[in-house]
Amino acid sequence: ANNPGARKAIRKIEARTEVN
Repeated sequence: ANNPGARKAIRKIEARTEVN
């Protein structure tokens, strides 16, 4: 998904995984 919104969501999920 090259959509900016989807990328933002993926980045947010990645950040959450990093905190995990």
